[in-house]
Amino acid sequence: MITTSDTTKTKEIIDNFLQEEKQKGTVRINAVRWSIRLLLEYLEEKSLDLALVGVPEAEEFQTWLLLTSSPDTGGRPRFSKRTIRNIVGVMVKFYEYLRMHGHAGFNPFPDIDRIKVDIRLPRNVPSEEEMDRLLAHFRKFSQGESLYQRWSLYKAHVMGEVLYATGMRIGEAVQLKMSDIDFRRKMIRVRDRKNRKKRECILNDYAAEVLKIYSADMRQFYLSAKNARDRELVFGSIMTSAKRFNIALRQACPLLELSACTSHSFRHAVGTHLLKNGCDIRYIQDILGHDDLSSTQVYTRVDKSDLRSVLDNFHPRKSGQW
Repeated sequence: MITTSDTTKTKEIIDNFLQEEKQKGTVRINAVRWSIRLLLEYLEEKSLDLALVGVPEAEEFQTWLLLTSSPDTGGRPRFSKRTIRNIVGVMVKFYEYLRMHGHAGFNPFPDIDRIKVDIRLPRNVPSEEEMDRLLAHFRKFSQGESLYQRWSLYKAHVMGEVLYATGMRIGEAVQLKMSDIDFRRKMIRVRDRKNRKKRECILNDYAAEVLKIYSADMRQFYLSAKNARDRELVFGSIMTSAKRFNIALRQACPLLELSACTSHSFRHAVGTHLLKNGCDIRYIQDILGHDDLSSTQVYTRVDKSDLRSVLDNFHPRKSGQW
């Protein structure tokens, strides 16, 4: 067991946890580190030990986050409900790590009544036409001005097609191993980043062919000779692959006059486009690996910009008929 006062041991454990999260594909490591720092701040204020936090203390930590104010916010709550929910999500993983490694007796955070937040409609989801333009841009990787640009665009091309075909998260994509891919069945086994379950994702014909060519002919050029673990992964270094794909998006969107988007926009695009094309929402739930149907139902909310075309198509007195 460890105590909060044992700062050297606590730092070592936290560093090991962060390293393990990096290896699992967690991208926002600084946010994870910041969340744990808040926990330590709370424990020090309450004179509590890290290893002895139970369900009451875990619930009180969530309340402490909710009620904590700051001079910078004019006395308003320091954290939004969504931020608090994310912090508690980090605690679930952190205390599971402590439990598994014998540093805590059990994990109290899954048992608390977690704060509720409204599910927001995803912003800046590319339309089908915009996604076609974005993927076409990556497909023209051979037109890059330098060898490095062509090298970067090619990898973005492969990752973009895989993400749009499957709807997987970037953290799941960069963790893929060659043994996860079944080219004969055009299937990929994915370890879900949120619920730790495994699911199978389906590749369309084009994405399967793109990934097959990359794996056979180009993958070796993206692997680190120094890191044996990276060489097992389809796309090489977890952190580098995720970072470079998002950099490629940041560079491409202004060039194509598209709203800024990230790797997660591909996942939202899959859910939105499937629904708009008549796919049953429960199939979309299965494709995206959502445990709760309410997570998938966010795609049923329409933007105001869609209402004009809906009225024009279905209202008996369409625009212009007067």
